[in-house]
Amino acid sequence: MDAVQTPRVGRWGSARAVARHPLFARLLRSHFAFSITERGCWVAVLLFAFERGGVAEAGSLVLFLLVPSAALAPVLAFASDVLPRQRMLTYGYGAVALLSIGTGIAMVLEAPIVLVYTLTLLFSISLTFGGPAAAAIIPMAARTPDELSAANTAAGVVETAGRMFGPLLAGIVLIASSPGAVLIWIGLLMAAGALATIGLRTTSVAVGGPHLDDPAPQSAVVEVTAGLRMVRTDPQVRALVGGVATASWIAGAVDVGAAVIAIDVLGRDEASASILITGFGVGGLLGSTLSFALVGRRRLARALAASVVSMCVALGVVGWSAHLTSATLLVVVVGAGVTLTSITGRTMLQGLAPDDTLARLFGVLEASRMLGLALGGAGLSFLAVRMSTPLAFAAVGGVGVVGLAVMWKRLVSIDRARKAVDPDLLELARSTDIFSALPPFAIEQVLHGLVDETFEPNATLITFDELGEDLCLVAHGKAIVERNGDVVATQERGAVVGEIAVLRGVPRTATVVAGDEGVEVYWMTAGAFLDAVNRVPRSRARAEAEADRRLGR
Repeated sequence: MDAVQTPRVGRWGSARAVARHPLFARLLRSHFAFSITERGCWVAVLLFAFERGGVAEAGSLVLFLLVPSAALAPVLAFASDVLPRQRMLTYGYGAVALLSIGTGIAMVLEAPIVLVYTLTLLFSISLTFGGPAAAAIIPMAARTPDELSAANTAAGVVETAGRMFGPLLAGIVLIASSPGAVLIWIGLLMAAGALATIGLRTTSVAVGGPHLDDPAPQSAVVEVTAGLRMVRTDPQVRALVGGVATASWIAGAVDVGAAVIAIDVLGRDEASASILITGFGVGGLLGSTLSFALVGRRRLARALAASVVSMCVALGVVGWSAHLTSATLLVVVVGAGVTLTSITGRTMLQGLAPDDTLARLFGVLEASRMLGLALGGAGLSFLAVRMSTPLAFAAVGGVGVVGLAVMWKRLVSIDRARKAVDPDLLELARSTDIFSALPPFAIEQVLHGLVDETFEPNATLITFDELGEDLCLVAHGKAIVERNGDVVATQERGAVVGEIAVLRGVPRTATVVAGDEGVEVYWMTAGAFLDAVNRVPRSRARAEAEADRRLGR
């Protein structure tokens, strides 16, 4: 028997595989439109409020929009885990387009402000609907964790570019028109993005709908709060959500702090604040480009930590800047760190979380992002009026560093558990119902250390009534299952053999021999198999259901 070799595909091979995936190419186009809409319309909405009631009304509107949106994000994400995600993505992006256009029309027609802000709130809530669905679909464009990193890198570049282009497009429209017109024109662009998602075809069982052997749904409250429970009970997931929330905390501080740096620290005008915000966007684009270096790396925790430290330190010292150039360069570093943290954190979460709850987990992440933005801006504002401006920036950055120190052990434990696995073996495992329910990183763990063995025709793999200490995955050929001298089944590529004795803790229930042309299998230990399937109820339920069928129950 030979240990399985693990050839490396490389970052360029992973990137090419993702770029050729038709699902991902269309998803990127719609995601670009969504990113433009999210940022461009946000600028227009805040400007509308500022023109009406100054900074007080704009600040109140931020809380009015973000708090309900953050509260509803995990609830709305539930639909993307129980219904086909590509359909939910179309509905979500379509709602964003319609509400953007509707809100813009209400502003242009000078409708009652209650109606305008009600539509604005619905628009803000709709922004939380499509994001988790898109984040849960992205892993479907990747066969391996390396391709998952490449997919998130590409999505990060597109997202950052869209968030830079959105305010630019809003500014161009505002030169000749009003905030309402911005929402109408960008809403039309979002409608084109929604149309691009129609007819998306995915390969995931979870994306296409529930599997016959999946556990029965629980109460509505239990199902809706699955993402929250995962954050509460899984320390690794909680650490990653905390890392991404830290990036939002820093980004929120920059949104508010740009004007503080420009006016209070540098003694310049509001135009300098726009330069700093542009620098933040340039840094985001730089960070998303740099994230390509993460493709193919198994140790992502250190990259996450480096990005957190860089953005927190840069923010912490920007309050002491004496020149606009140095302040802008520091904000560029902040923007790069925020984007790198977000991309790395999302990639690791997609690798850890079971597919059937992935959208709900990203709903929680979306809520954390919104709260982080609000709290980061509010925190800096609160501190800036109670201490010197440099110390306020240093305190906000210091919170991020302290948070990283608290999360560090959990983040490192994720890296230590990851193992390199042959991509062809990963594809074989994901073709089986039992293993396809596992998160990508869990599949890596269960497949690491498999032993490849080839049997001659009619050779015995498993003997009836022996103790079951391992099981195997059929790679090539046929395995013949015999009971009392009679052939009861023939197992081919992708079948799991020997799992009944492992699952039930009983002796072997049948004899298994190689077919007429021999058979090649991968052996795995009982402990590795049980650790994996017991972690994901859906995987365990499928294994138990298959065992019952084979026993004729």
